[in-house]
Amino acid sequence: MPVIRITDTTWERLKQWAVPLEDTAEDAMRKVLDAAEEYLKTTKRPMPLPKSARVGDTIRRGAKLHEKEYERPILEALLSLGGRASTNDTLKLVEKMIKPLLTEVDYQKVPSGGDIRWRNTACFVRSHLVKRGLLKSDSPRGIWEISEEGKRWLSGQDSGMRHDPQEDDPKLKKIFAETEAEVDRNLANHPKGLGFCHTRWAEMKRILKEKYGIDWKSPAEMNPGICFD
Repeated sequence: MPVIRITDTTWERLKQWAVPLEDTAEDAMRKVLDAAEEYLKTTKRPMPLPKSARVGDTIRRGAKLHEKEYERPILEALLSLGGRASTNDTLKLVEKMIKPLLTEVDYQKVPSGGDIRWRNTACFVRSHLVKRGLLKSDSPRGIWEISEEGKRWLSGQDSGMRHDPQEDDPKLKKIFAETEAEVDRNLANHPKGLGFCHTRWAEMKRILKEKYGIDWKSPAEMNPGICFD
C-alpha cells in the first residue's frame, strides 16, 4: 500500500471533510475525490454564502446556529431513541428538534464542499460531548450513545433542581422504586391539594429511614432557595 506524505496545513484542510470520530483519513480523501469528480461533470460551483453572512473569510456571528444549541437536542434525541442510535437516525431527530432555529447558512455546505453545515456542526458537538463524558467514548463506529453522566446532566437541565445523589445509585434503584410505590399506597386517600408534595416527601423520608436506614434529602432540602407548593 503506497504511503503519501502531506503537510500539516493540508492535513488540517483535509480534516474538514471528515466526520469526527467516525471517518478515517481515507474516508476524507474519498470525499475530496468524489467532490472533485462531481465538479468536473458540471460548471456550476457550490452556492456561496450570502454576503450578509460573511465578514472577510469568516461567517458573521449569529448567521448560523451556535454550537451550544445542539447539546441538549442531541442528548434528548438519544434518550428518546433508547439511549443509542446510528448517526443518521440521531441527526434526523435532532434536525426536527432544532429546525425552527436553523438558518439559511446552516443548510449550506461547508466551504470545503463536504457535509451540510448544521450536520457538520452537530458532529463536532458530539465530539465535545464525548470529551465531557456526556456521551460514551467506546460506542461502536457510527453509533452515538448517551452516558449515565449525560442522563444526569439532562435531568438537571430539565428540572433546574438538584436531587439527592443516592437516587442515582444503581444499587438503590429498586429500593427507591419500591418506596415510591409504598408512598402512593399510603397516601392514596390523602387530599392532593396545596402542600401535598411536602407530605409525600415526609412519608418517603420516613419509609427510607425506618425500613432501609437511608437518610434521604427531599427536593426542598436539596434546593433551599426554591419555594415548593
